[in-house]
Amino acid sequence: MHSFIRKIRNQAKKNPKHIVFPEGAEERVLHATEIITKDKIAKITLLGNPKTIKDKAKKLKLKIDWKKVHIENYKTSKLKESFAKELVKLRKSHKLTLPQARELLKDMNYFGTMMVQMDLADGMVTGTTNSTADSIRPALQIIKTEEKFHKVSGVFFMVLEKRLLL
Repeated sequence: MHSFIRKIRNQAKKNPKHIVFPEGAEERVLHATEIITKDKIAKITLLGNPKTIKDKAKKLKLKIDWKKVHIENYKTSKLKESFAKELVKLRKSHKLTLPQARELLKDMNYFGTMMVQMDLADGMVTGTTNSTADSIRPALQIIKTEEKFHKVSGVFFMVLEKRLLL
């Protein structure tokens, strides 16, 4: 294992956080879930249809301890209505209506971002199947940046066998 990954993993184990993965049925997310739960790196919430997610993991022959993973079906979740009402308050200056908020929450990234906003998760990892714009837009609209920070940036790491590229 690359030393960079080992350092991140060890740091995360010291203070495990609750991370939501909006793309819950995506293959790379499921592989990560297997590792994260086995190594007790974080508490995981996967968004999506529980049957679809578990069937996909089974097909991939993954050994995920489902007792350590929460799956939230964002399309049918009981949280949707409270999230929609809070989203209307947060986007009041943009005159967002309740029906519009409900529509936004049909998007996995908006739902996941609201989980972070409402302190139901510490962070979110997304972007395996969505564009950067679709991944970050909900966070910019809901969580926003602090006033003293006007720019947002992303970073991409390529961890190769003998080197790390940023």
